[in-house]
Amino acid sequence: MSTVIRTILGDITKITTVEAIVNAANNSLLGGGGVDGAIHRAAGPELLKECRKLHGCRTGEAKITGAYRLPCRYVIHTVGPVWDGGRNKEAELLGSCYRNSLKVAEENRIRTIAFPSVSTGVYGYPVEKAAAVAVGAVKEYVQEHPKAFDEIVWVLFDAVTKKAYDTALQEAEAGSTAATDDLRVQYCRKYIPLLEMIEGSPELQAKLKKYYMLGTREIPEEIMEQLDALIKEAYASDIVVTDYRELVEEKGIDEWVNAPSEEKLRELDPEHILACIAWHFRRDYFDFGSLYSDSIANGYLLKMMKVYLEKMV
Repeated sequence: MSTVIRTILGDITKITTVEAIVNAANNSLLGGGGVDGAIHRAAGPELLKECRKLHGCRTGEAKITGAYRLPCRYVIHTVGPVWDGGRNKEAELLGSCYRNSLKVAEENRIRTIAFPSVSTGVYGYPVEKAAAVAVGAVKEYVQEHPKAFDEIVWVLFDAVTKKAYDTALQEAEAGSTAATDDLRVQYCRKYIPLLEMIEGSPELQAKLKKYYMLGTREIPEEIMEQLDALIKEAYASDIVVTDYRELVEEKGIDEWVNAPSEEKLRELDPEHILACIAWHFRRDYFDFGSLYSDSIANGYLLKMMKVYLEKMV
């Protein structure tokens, strides 16, 4: 399951769907104005009592406490930077607030977490700039720890701030999609020559077709190394998309996906061709050796990758 990252308009002290909320605290951790004061008031005096034992917090770092009267289990306190025109590593420190908050949450097995807009209140960080840094830091952490969280949400007080975070999320998603598309194109360009070489060698195709069936090891070692790399990089470049089955079934492709024709493939958009490619990779898990002995040996993978590349460029 992938991590849901979203924004909502509301009061972070009243959100009931997360295990932890993040407090935009000051260095003392003893309460203040804005979100910090609201969280302390809603949690009650027990929160202040626990915070006294933490002996403050440095800018960019994060510490955890109980939530007491709040409708969640934990409060993660982080101290954002005061805006000084970007001259004092404000972006780096703000990014650290989000990364360290997520790190603390992961260490405590927290899977759902809500953030406010850190540093954009009395600390004066421009909202659009803060949103871009915040979204970038969260996306980066989730990419590095894809199984750590179920949901990360920003709970924002006003529509202007929410719009800034929504825009940052949209721009990050667009950039991520473009980067992934480019990786996929590079992947196809890299491995099409290998697949063409195999297609032009009936002897090698014959060896691939009986590779697992007879347990033969007649295929040259350098070819096997390249085929192993082809499989490994398919996952790294997201050639093997996770929603491949839904996409295949949605178009009724499952009737012919095991042995696709160029004519059928050209009727599809790139997203569904990618699903066909992923289908053949995933078959390797359930039908041992099928990628080598069927998809590659019979030229199906080459056909799919060529049509995908044509559609993309």
